[in-house]
Parts: sequence; C-alpha cells; structure tokens
Amino acid sequence: MVNWGVYEAYRQRKKRLTIDYDGLTDGLKKGIGIEVLTGNKWYRVPTDYGEKVRDNGEPINHNGSPPRPGEAKEPIDCLVVACKSNQAFNGIRSLKSRLSSNSTIMLVQNGLGVAERLNQFVFIDPNRRPNYLHAVFSHGMDKKDMYNVKYKTLGTTSIAPPASREITLAKPEDDTSWAPSMKYLTRLFTLTPSLVAFANTPTNVLMYQLEKLAVSSVIDPLTALNDCRNGDLLYVESVSRLMRLLLLEISRVIMAFPELQGVPGLEDRFLPERLRRLVVAEVNRTRKNTSTMLHDVNNRRGTEVEYLNGYIVRRGEELGITCVINYMMKHLIHAKQQIYNRAESEAIPIDSDFEMQDSSHLTGPQITTSLPPNTTKARQSMPDSSKSP
Repeated sequence: MVNWGVYEAYRQRKKRLTIDYDGLTDGLKKGIGIEVLTGNKWYRVPTDYGEKVRDNGEPINHNGSPPRPGEAKEPIDCLVVACKSNQAFNGIRSLKSRLSSNSTIMLVQNGLGVAERLNQFVFIDPNRRPNYLHAVFSHGMDKKDMYNVKYKTLGTTSIAPPASREITLAKPEDDTSWAPSMKYLTRLFTLTPSLVAFANTPTNVLMYQLEKLAVSSVIDPLTALNDCRNGDLLYVESVSRLMRLLLLEISRVIMAFPELQGVPGLEDRFLPERLRRLVVAEVNRTRKNTSTMLHDVNNRRGTEVEYLNGYIVRRGEELGITCVINYMMKHLIHAKQQIYNRAESEAIPIDSDFEMQDSSHLTGPQITTSLPPNTTKARQSMPDSSKSP
C-alpha cells in the first residue's frame, strides 16, 4: 500500500524489490499486489497498469480499453504496518472501513503509543476494534534506495500482543484469547526462515520495545536539534549531561509501568546507567549515519517525536511523574519544524498548542494562515511591543 509517487518509482524499477545478501542480490518481482492512496481512498492497481509491453518484450493488447485502478473495498484480515509511527496512525485511519474485530494489525515501529491513539480516535467502539500484534526486529539492514535493501547482520523477530496495563504478577501468557487472524499472521512469520521469528510474551516484547524507545528518544532529538551525525554526539560534555537527564526520566517512568510490576530484574535492566551504555553502543555502531528524525526535520516532514519523548511524557503524566527534559525535547523539535515551515511559507501559526489533544498533531504543526499583502505591511510598520523600554 503506497502513494502514487512511490508506485511510480516502483514501476520505473520494473516492479522489482531486491535484497542484497553479502553481494548476492535476491529479487522479488511476482505476486505483489499494489494499492495506491488517493485522497482518503485506496485503489487497487492492475498488474499491467500503465505498461505497453510485457517483461519479455511482447506488446500488451488492452482491446481498446486499458485497465484502470478500481477502489479497494475488500475487508482486510491481516495488516502489517512497518512505517514510522506518525505515518502508521494516518495510514490505518484511512483503512478504518475495511478493518473489523476479526482483523489483526501488526505494528512494527520504534515509537510507542500508536495502538492507544488508534483506540482513542479511530476504533472507539471496543466491540468493533481490531486485534493488535507488536513485532520487534533486530535484523541489521541498510536502505540503499526505496526498493533496494542491504542485509547486514542476522537478528530475530519477536511477536506478541500488547501487554495489559493492569497490575499483575508475571505469569505464562494464555493464548486462548488470540483471534484466528492473530494466530495466522504469527504462524506466517514464524514459518518464514529468513525472519527468524518467534512468538514471545507481551511483557518481554514490551521491554524490548522500551529499550529501543529509550535509545531513539535520546539519539533522534539530539541529532535533529544539533543537525549532526550520530557519532558527533560522542565525547561532548553538554550532550552527555543531556543524555543522562533524559535517561533519568525515562528510567523512572518505565520502572513505574503497572504492566511491568513483578517482572524479575526490571530495576537492573532499566537503570539509567545501563540505558546510557545502550545509547553509547548504538551511537558508536551508527556513528556515520544520520537519524531519521534529522532527515524528517530537514525535509519538512512530520517526525516520531510524539511517539518517543512524547510517549514518555504522557505515560509519566498518567503515573504522576513529571518529565521536564523530555517535554522540552518534544517541543524543541516541534518549534524547529514550525520555524522552518513559517520561514518557507511566510505564514504565521494561529495555534501554538502542540499537546496531543487530537490526531492533527501527530505529524507536527499544520494549522497556518497566510496574511494579505496589506496586512503584512501594516504589521511591519507597527512598533515591536515585545521589547522592554
């Protein structure tokens, strides 16, 4: 499921996906169905749409009536969402009419809180709400271009439903509550050798997710605000101080999670110092890389900050813990985006509240208004009331 720009790039690559394994290229070309988003509707694209010849060079005869995309309305049983958290929310929302209580959505993101936002704004009725699965990938990959990936290091794929927020002691998970579509999707992944996938407990998957979230909540905003590569964060005293302050808040919130109470070794696993070692190790491993948040800010796209630092802030508020540093990081990212947007569009925002009150804030500030020329001149001639006498 893509937009038209992504589909056109795919068509120009002769509709081929490739994975590079140590110099050996594995290509996938057949059996891929495409749906394209236009407005708020999805359209199924015919296999030979826009093509005049087949792969073997034979001309395609449409008998005077070339195929056209038709609106896709079929129910979706299993949906794997492997894009960024802010994109995941909007994408799933556009598929609401095709999802039901029999459907299963697998969420694969670094950020957390997508399922909670979907339940709050999209699937409000619990009786019609789809099932969720969370997946954590540890495979090492580099994206060479949009449809070409280089496989670097072998990892695993852990799969589980969301952990309950009720305060309970850790116990073996009962799979009797799994819907048929959840079992089918999990079985499909576990039977794919290259994924090295296995079904895990919700508690274990949540802890893996929280470790990745802690790392991303430090590296992503710091690199985006300083406009630097990951490795530039090393050996800078001011950055080290900010890292420690961020991780102190993150550690305190995670250890207070009701769903993790009673888990053996929780305190040792999420100590600020251990989280700091995870961050430093990741910075060293990716020292030549630039973070996705820096890419998004520079390209004027929405970021995942509301699902990284913003998630910690919201969970902290629920638990009575104030996270000042994470709150500041979240708003500094929003401020940088707004400054860039205003400078480019010469618009003045009329709503500066970036709190997560509705889904319009999931991709950053959007509400702006352009001033008429006369108003601009009038404002320029007015005295600056912000300067003190």
